[in-house]
Amino acid sequence: MGRVSARVLALCALAALGCDGVGDAAPDARVADARAPGPGHDASRDGGDDSDAGPPIDLEPLDVPTGRWMLRHEDARARSWETGIVWDPGVGRIIRHGGHEPSSYVQIGYTSLYDPVEGGFVESAAPVRPQRRCIVELAHLTASGETFTAHGGADHGSLPVGQVASDATRVRRTDGVGPWLYDARADRWEDTQPYGDPWPRNAHAPIAYDPGSDAVFGIVGGSLAVYSAHQNRVTHRSLPDALRNRLAYAMAVDPGRRRLVVFGGTGPRQWTWVSGDPVAAYEENVRDDTWIYDIAEDAWHEAAPDTRPPRGEPMVSHIELRMVHHTPSDTLLLLQTPADTPIRDIDAFPPTELWAFDVETEQWVRVPVEDPLPVPGILMYAPELDVLVHYRSSEVHVARVEVPGRAPRPTHPLRLARTLEDGAVALRWNARAGHEYVVERAEVLDGIPVVYAPIGATDEASFRDTTLAADTRYAYRVRERGGGSAAVSPARFSSPARPRHTRVVAGPAGVEVRWEPSADASRYEVWRAHAGALRDGSAVSVAELDGSETRWTDPAPPSDGRVTGYFVRALGPGDLRSGRSPLAYTAPGPVEALSAERIDDTHARLTWTAPEGAGVRVWMRTRHENLLGRSDAQRQEFWDSWSLMTETPAHGGSLDVTVPAPTEEDPHVYFYARAETAAGMLGFYSDIVSPTDVRFRP
Repeated sequence: MGRVSARVLALCALAALGCDGVGDAAPDARVADARAPGPGHDASRDGGDDSDAGPPIDLEPLDVPTGRWMLRHEDARARSWETGIVWDPGVGRIIRHGGHEPSSYVQIGYTSLYDPVEGGFVESAAPVRPQRRCIVELAHLTASGETFTAHGGADHGSLPVGQVASDATRVRRTDGVGPWLYDARADRWEDTQPYGDPWPRNAHAPIAYDPGSDAVFGIVGGSLAVYSAHQNRVTHRSLPDALRNRLAYAMAVDPGRRRLVVFGGTGPRQWTWVSGDPVAAYEENVRDDTWIYDIAEDAWHEAAPDTRPPRGEPMVSHIELRMVHHTPSDTLLLLQTPADTPIRDIDAFPPTELWAFDVETEQWVRVPVEDPLPVPGILMYAPELDVLVHYRSSEVHVARVEVPGRAPRPTHPLRLARTLEDGAVALRWNARAGHEYVVERAEVLDGIPVVYAPIGATDEASFRDTTLAADTRYAYRVRERGGGSAAVSPARFSSPARPRHTRVVAGPAGVEVRWEPSADASRYEVWRAHAGALRDGSAVSVAELDGSETRWTDPAPPSDGRVTGYFVRALGPGDLRSGRSPLAYTAPGPVEALSAERIDDTHARLTWTAPEGAGVRVWMRTRHENLLGRSDAQRQEFWDSWSLMTETPAHGGSLDVTVPAPTEEDPHVYFYARAETAAGMLGFYSDIVSPTDVRFRP
């Protein structure tokens, strides 16, 4: 399949492509060229430019009735309680990632893009992607235009990508660190590999993004985990005792007020896992409380609304409560099962209700919607279309709603760009004629902006801040005066954008570190973390380079055979440092674009792109198995049973191998690969691929 137009690429409908759905997509349903910019791709962002996330693409209005759920697509083939979806205005598509193949135990690492206007799907053809996982969470980062994914884990026989072992002597087979970022415009993933604390994985723990902080939040055990996207850093904040170990809650952010709201869920124990009386377990653990977190002040309080939504049935069939910010009403919308007693059979659920929470008044109100959905699945909102989108099982529903007592405001998403200068920050945005804009600024402490304060007002589309204090990081945002809490831009920062996509090439000539540039960099610092320093914060700066450089060779790399990590930081005007690039290792990264095809009944050909300077080892098995519920010994036995197909590392990007002829019992064959350095260090794990089992397509 050759290059196609951006419109065809984005809109190829399933019927025209001969596909039954995303899970059984024919090859033509894949993005045609993984390295070609996707629809609406903004080349100014390449290399980590912080100037703009890029404008949304032009979208045709979606004909949706107000106050009624409408079936939009009936063959989405999505297991809604174990996958994640977000709206990406940069490509005008709903991004779906992770979960399971339809009607199968097999987890997926595939990413599909759904066009709610035309009703068609395409599947990402990115050459590297996150490992197969289920029970994943997604958030769209409006500041950068990327999709964030975290949580979930490899099971059911999926091959995890691996982590560097604690003694740094090898890459061990375990779930990766992540989180991952997906740029749909470029069809490209980045494993962020933050130096320091990793993002803590937790099943059934929804997340939410604050555009005023450019940060993702989620409850993980006894703390609130925070991922600062511009800093590529994970920190933790305190939780009220009542929210510790909470699962399947609803979480969303009011972007103008910068309030994180948490409703309900189950805790401190997951009630469906409690043995004994289900009524007692429900009453003890299922909640209808509403908590509000002031992100700037780092302060929690519990709301006391006059009316509360029902508690619903969190965790029945893995249901997580879902809540989204609704721009026209400037409220948070919650989709909920109207029940306050345990119902373990989802077929017995009463039809769903929609509720709206006003963060300013701290009150809930029920939103009238006809043709209610039978069961809550995954809910998201697309401001550019003014529609709610709901995924469950094989169906996609849409609705446009009006919240009682709230006059709808027209939506005009603000996009803020900034340029760093010596002693100044120049801002510009997509102003509307006849409107006034307030420019707000906040100091950034520990990666998160504190309270924003006005520093100017204008009816123009630009502003220049020259009142910068030395050694102080600032965040900026622009608010449309009179436009309500929702009429506010995502944050931009006075510190440089971080370098992206770090790589290490370890060969006989030494260790070379490479990265994609920051448009703001006047200089770069290269940091090295060896063995025990990979995670303990004791990395050291080993080089400072001019801003035109994007690679550096380590003149004295550690020679004890253990894994060494490197990351890069940009320095901009005022010598402010950027966040860290992803940590990259002397152990090779995953083999990219691994693919397999049968030549004949007893031969197969594998192709790949290996990390530079590395050879490739290949393993094979004739049967895949579901490992869910297996003991550690049984799992180890399964992985030990894979046959090594390469006596020495293969080079050249392809390999022909002899395979068993297909039988009725074992019709398929499966492969995975690892890169190996000249010194014999094996790298991270690829995905499993099969030439004939579509569940393990490349």
